[in-house]
Amino acid sequence: MNWDDLKYLIAVSEKGSLKAAAAHLGVNHTTAWRKMQNLEKQLRSQLFVVDRRGYLLTDMGSLILDSARKIGIINHIFRRTVMYGGY
Repeated sequence: MNWDDLKYLIAVSEKGSLKAAAAHLGVNHTTAWRKMQNLEKQLRSQLFVVDRRGYLLTDMGSLILDSARKIGIINHIFRRTVMYGGY
């Protein structure tokens, strides 16, 4: 698993659909679907259920999302530190 995979998890959870998440990330919806399938396989857990309202997080998906957001903050701080020498 890498940060790129987690970005897709965050985008799908925030946008509610693969299509909207893919548009937000600037990729094809099949790429977003493949990334989510790969992440679920790596984690050996279903992260979303799909119903007429869109993609809804499972309990495990919510736990992973919380960690993914924290990793995103750390990643942002790290990149800014490396690139600009500070926050």
